[in-house]
Amino acid sequence: MSHLTTSKAAHTKVNDFYAMDINHGLEDTVHETEEMLSCMQIFSPRLDTTQGSNGGGSVCQRPRTEIKDFPPEILGKVFEHCISDSDPAVIYFKSLSTPMKLAQVSWTWRSVAFSVPRLWNEVVVDYGDLKNIHQLAQATHNHLVHSNALPIIIHTKGSLLNGSPGPVRGDFIMNLLSPYANRIRHLTLSFPVELMNQFLQQRVAGFTIPVLESVTLVYRRMGPRVHLVPVNVFAHAPRLRTFEIKYALRVPDLELDLQWDQITELNFVRLIIPSAQVSSILRRCLNLQNCTLTVPKEYPFEETNFLPATDSILPSIRCLTLYNEKDNNYDNYLAGIEFPSLERLNVMFIGNQSKWEQGQFMSLQRRSRCTLRVLSTSAHVGHENIEAILGDVPSLTELDVLEGQPISASTLRLICNGLLAPNLEVLRCAVEPDMLSDFLDMLDCRHVPRKSRATYRGIKSAVVSCSKATEGYRNVRKRLKELKSDGRDVKIIDKS
Repeated sequence: MSHLTTSKAAHTKVNDFYAMDINHGLEDTVHETEEMLSCMQIFSPRLDTTQGSNGGGSVCQRPRTEIKDFPPEILGKVFEHCISDSDPAVIYFKSLSTPMKLAQVSWTWRSVAFSVPRLWNEVVVDYGDLKNIHQLAQATHNHLVHSNALPIIIHTKGSLLNGSPGPVRGDFIMNLLSPYANRIRHLTLSFPVELMNQFLQQRVAGFTIPVLESVTLVYRRMGPRVHLVPVNVFAHAPRLRTFEIKYALRVPDLELDLQWDQITELNFVRLIIPSAQVSSILRRCLNLQNCTLTVPKEYPFEETNFLPATDSILPSIRCLTLYNEKDNNYDNYLAGIEFPSLERLNVMFIGNQSKWEQGQFMSLQRRSRCTLRVLSTSAHVGHENIEAILGDVPSLTELDVLEGQPISASTLRLICNGLLAPNLEVLRCAVEPDMLSDFLDMLDCRHVPRKSRATYRGIKSAVVSCSKATEGYRNVRKRLKELKSDGRDVKIIDKS
């Protein structure tokens, strides 16, 4: 009897611990759910009528509903809301995932949690320093088993990874994925290069990922540089549409065994590959719409297995993002490639802010003969180049040059008079404090009422980088409030 009493006491203590651990996260959720239930009248109205203070009339009061009184189906919705508003469930060798904590509070909560598959079909495996990596595979399987037949989303990361992790068997990733391979829809793998190489080059008979739609590979370098091996494991993924690699390295010969004609998004982030290979890969992607490339200063390898870049017309690509570590010439990197359907161009610089090169931009634009709609860049664009961009590309509906110089008074006048940017709807730029009033005047000039039947809808959104600790900002603060009260989307980012 004493053993049974001790066991119950220990169980109660564990339950109290996990209840306290998640209590704060549930309080807001419970409150929101109670309000939702009240509005939707899910529960039968139970109204207490009390006499008013003046002896006449009555006041209706709704009794508070405690979470312990929730029906199982409503409690399940509360759990779903709690998980969906936070990060995906994290499996870490020192703690339980949030859904598993919910299941530890009481037998009722455990039954409800295990009956809600959406609590269990997305998981982040945080393998820390790799010392407990094999136990985490089993913990992941114990978590995913409650997802029933739902598609699965798996992410991995190593929050404590530093130094040499020591020996790890290369079959860990395969052991982690294989029991649920036929249900994995989205996959993010972030591991040291050596471990990734051992997994990615495998061709395992019978290993297919039939519903896989997106893959992100994040190679983490631990020590000397290691070349990437051929990626073969996704050769039998008939629904794969998005493929992304992140790795700060130059690769002389990247071998990817993918079903290229079905890829719609392809991203090489900080992974530099030869321009000739870029051309070769992109020509095979007949349905590619979104592409990210990293621009090198110069390519160090003298020999490649690819033919020199030739003229390539890529009519399917609509969005192109270019990562530039320094002031590298992206027009030369893409020489011979045309993007006639390009609508969105993002030119992003890594590290120190770089100067905008108008010549490179216009060369790519003219060679492609595209109708560009959106241009975004983290470069330092001079005010004269802002005006040149708007003048040379009248098709632009969105321009983001927040990191550039403040827009000039002459540019504002030209926009206000309709002589620049006739189709502009979204503008993000820097503005001098004493020019804020003129900027708002320009927005008023280009404002089109909602009821208007005009084709052009006016400038619908503006984000301005400007110091708020200035007289210029204080002078327009009241006017900004009036614009927002009228439903105008105008935001000031404090630059001071």
